[in-house]
Formats: sequence, structure tokens, C-alpha cells
Amino acid sequence: MIKNIKEAGKGQKKAEVQVHYNDTQAVGCKHCGNTTFIPAMKIGRLSALHPKNQHANDLMLRFPTEACSKCGEEVDLSKPEKN
Repeated sequence: MIKNIKEAGKGQKKAEVQVHYNDTQAVGCKHCGNTTFIPAMKIGRLSALHPKNQHANDLMLRFPTEACSKCGEEVDLSKPEKN
């Protein structure tokens, strides 16, 4: 599969860069080594008393994430892997 990445700055024409999966480094599950993942969702409750909650009620918030399709372990893509 090829992903098209569009890059453009202010006043510049959009250039398409084609990146194939074979050009990337595979990311594997740290728990079982599997390299396929499925979309998952974390749900958090923000108390009505929390200073960041500007509503009178508790809020249920959704946070998208990815999980291993084999063992279900969540993958954290926000932290770079150490080589």
C-alpha cells in the first residue's frame, strides 16, 4: 500500500510524496512482536470539579489509540523507540 503525503507551505504548490510500506521501519508489539495493529479507544472521565472542566457535569472523553491485533497490548506511538 502506498500512502500519499501532501506537504505545502504558505504560497507553495502542494507536492505529493509517495511512501511505500517497504521504505519504512516496521514497528512491532513490545509484548509479542506482532506487526499488525487495530484501532482502539481509551475512555476517561473528567470530574465536574476538575479545573479544566468548564461544564457543570462530569465529561466522558475519548482518546484514540492502537492495540496489537494478536495480544491486545496497547502500542504507545508517542514515545520514540530506542535502538
